[in-house]
Amino acid sequence: MDIVIIGSGNVAHCFGRLLKLNGHQIMQILSRNEEHAKALGEQLNTDFETDFKKIYRNADVYILAVSDDAISTIAKQLYLTDQLVVHTAGSIGMDVLENVSSRFGVLYPLQTIRKEAEGNKKIPLLIEANSPLALNRIRSVGNAISDNIEEMDSAERRKMHLTAIFCNNFPNFLMTLCKSYCKRENLDFELLYPLLDETFVQMKKPLEETRQTGPAIRGDESTIEKHLTLLEEHPEFKEIYQVTTKNIKDFFKS
Repeated sequence: MDIVIIGSGNVAHCFGRLLKLNGHQIMQILSRNEEHAKALGEQLNTDFETDFKKIYRNADVYILAVSDDAISTIAKQLYLTDQLVVHTAGSIGMDVLENVSSRFGVLYPLQTIRKEAEGNKKIPLLIEANSPLALNRIRSVGNAISDNIEEMDSAERRKMHLTAIFCNNFPNFLMTLCKSYCKRENLDFELLYPLLDETFVQMKKPLEETRQTGPAIRGDESTIEKHLTLLEEHPEFKEIYQVTTKNIKDFFKS
């Protein structure tokens, strides 16, 4: 299919490479960032444009691979007819595109995407469309990106996106705090790598097989107080420790 990609960031790079590799034609890159648009256009050997009035109008599919905040703004500038237009956001409903075209939907990758990363066809793609015909076309496009495609409506996808924040964004921040703490206390963070590996192995098991460990679930108040004393000079870490410890106690008490 002939495809226009709107955006020039991580998702645009990843989707563009995979779509081109699997036989689709990238007709144009459209982005307000001229430098990024040019770089992606050259990588995909296609035209690029920064003026939305000059959008290529004869494509089969238009992919809005932009930030969540930009989708509604861009949607107000696009006036297509019966071409398929999709966005790639987890937290935005598909109805934001209803005035853009008669065919619209969502193609959301449930993964943190880096433009320099190689494509991983195991990444789940959550899709939704306003009609069976549009859904079939989205699935056809998605097959070039992933072997793991799931149909999910906007309400379900928002919940999955929220869960992804807890699974990815929050742990990343906690690891940043841990690294910072180790650096300030002259500790070797790499000694924790085997523990991290085992933690994620256990996370992939069914819930009933997971084993929560630590002083909170044991009710070891003496150890908890010692930890809080150590964190007196790290208030940002101490607050998280206190809240999480309470939540662990409350959750497993029930």
